[in-house]
Amino acid sequence: MRFNAALIMLQAGSKIAQVGAYDRAYPWLDQLLQVVAPRTPADTVGPRKQVRVQASFWYGLSSTYSLSGPYSEMVKSKSCADAKAINDRIARTKDALVLGASISPGFVNTTLQNLGKFEAIMPQVKKQFKCRNF
Repeated sequence: MRFNAALIMLQAGSKIAQVGAYDRAYPWLDQLLQVVAPRTPADTVGPRKQVRVQASFWYGLSSTYSLSGPYSEMVKSKSCADAKAINDRIARTKDALVLGASISPGFVNTTLQNLGKFEAIMPQVKKQFKCRNF
């Protein structure tokens, strides 16, 4: 039953992302990745892995292309808690894109380059906000 729900979530999340509503797809796909997370270190093959790869691809795209809003809010707030959340999101997004790269390597590469622009700025954010939590 849980796997069937994961498939429905994947279908819904990917369809939302395909129409460019990345900010709406992001929470669906974020939750889906938690549902299909590896149960053990050996959980590397089979249908759960296939769903995880697809979900990672769509999550990575949705997270990257909806990041500017939360990033702008973080800059306005000058909050180290918000900065840590953005930094953690960037790291998780990068991991997801790497896992989902087999779906469309060229597109993932371009998306990783876009994500890299946010990633490159985070050390400056940490210094300017005087953060010690990441």
